[in-house]
Amino acid sequence: MSGCNDGDGGERKAPVVKKNSKVEEKLFSSGVIGYAKTSYKEACKRYVKISNPGKTELLRAALKAAKFNDFESGLVLSEKLIEMDPGSGQAYFLRGKCIYNSIGGSAASAKSDFEKSIEKYTDEDGEVKIELKFPYNKKIIQLVRTLKDRRDLPINYAIYDGEKKIWTFTHSDVTAYYLTLIAARYDFKFIDDSLLNDYDEIKKEVVGYKKPSANVIGAEVVLSNAPESMQEYWNANIKQLSLIQQVDSLKNFGISTRGIRVEAETMIGRAIAHNDSDKLWIDNKLYNRDEVVQGLKELNAFPLVMPVTGDITTRDEVEDFWNWLNAFRRAGIDIMTQCSWGFDAKEPVYQKDLKDDWHKSDRIAVVSNQITQDMFQNIYELNQMSKQFKFINDETKIIFVRNRIPRALIKSKIKPKASLVALGGGYYTAGTDNLKRMLENLPKKLYYNDHQPSSYDWHDRIIVKL
Repeated sequence: MSGCNDGDGGERKAPVVKKNSKVEEKLFSSGVIGYAKTSYKEACKRYVKISNPGKTELLRAALKAAKFNDFESGLVLSEKLIEMDPGSGQAYFLRGKCIYNSIGGSAASAKSDFEKSIEKYTDEDGEVKIELKFPYNKKIIQLVRTLKDRRDLPINYAIYDGEKKIWTFTHSDVTAYYLTLIAARYDFKFIDDSLLNDYDEIKKEVVGYKKPSANVIGAEVVLSNAPESMQEYWNANIKQLSLIQQVDSLKNFGISTRGIRVEAETMIGRAIAHNDSDKLWIDNKLYNRDEVVQGLKELNAFPLVMPVTGDITTRDEVEDFWNWLNAFRRAGIDIMTQCSWGFDAKEPVYQKDLKDDWHKSDRIAVVSNQITQDMFQNIYELNQMSKQFKFINDETKIIFVRNRIPRALIKSKIKPKASLVALGGGYYTAGTDNLKRMLENLPKKLYYNDHQPSSYDWHDRIIVKL
């Protein structure tokens, strides 16, 4: 069958087995008894009638193979189906059935497709983890993802291994409490009592919990009812900041600024600091770019990530970009040494200067012959800066990103303090899920445009007007 691939393991070596009858010979040949010898290609020849089978065709074929007790074929077909559709509960069931019934499998390996277990352990790096293993269950997955998508958890707090059907979470009070509740509700096997003990301890704390609050005493913010770990962090990292920056930091701890009013040098800085939301819309009809940059400077919201949409080749895109660069420059930010580019802007080429197949290159921006020399030079300078200035260090103030997280940012270990969505309209952020997740986890998400934007994620909080 031309439509089936051989890449799923190929032939396996068979042991020497003596067959005592014609019936037994037939059973060996069909794979009902004996040894595992069927390849994906052979299974397709037997049960798939079309080339390049999809999920529906593979499911039908696997069901047919299992019906005829050809568990070897059913196994390779169901494994291919799981590869194509990891969320197929039927595929996992079929695989478990085929493993259990084939001589080449075992009850233990088949049971792995049905077993639910939870375990607390310490990995090779000394980090405490929680491992959750279960066959496909839509309700459980929804509950797990509710925890996974929490905005106050860092990137890679939860990792899913589709092949092994295992969720791995970093251990914390939140994950231990929540995952233990899920496991108890859905009859998971607890490998030991450690998570149950954690749950009991956390529950005692929850019963006596009082929400932290804050007041201004003298020239500093004083926390009340704060956990010891929060207070220690505040004393080490926040207490020495300016008063307006201390107030601005409260939102990152889920502490309201209600009743707190402190002076600020800028209207933007004051408005952001006293707002409990970390997602704010700045109306560009009320505030200009210089006011925004000065406010961010007062709050020390740098390094600042600026997502970029578009190719920066149209007149509006180029002018908007340079207006921001000039605003940064007026605020004392060196656009050559303190701005980093996470992508290459396209190089402009006049239509009249095109050669051969240059127009096919995604690195070339073909511009009209009518564009002025000044505009052409502005585009060219952006292109050159994007190629030269990619380094990120402690002095970096602005990080331009597009589509993905820059490798330089990952290597630098620098943690941005805010994002400003303004370039390309300022309404949304394009790019990979990893980039969007990184931006969503920043302490402040700011949007600068002429009308209130909507969030890309359905469960996101509303973007509040500043």
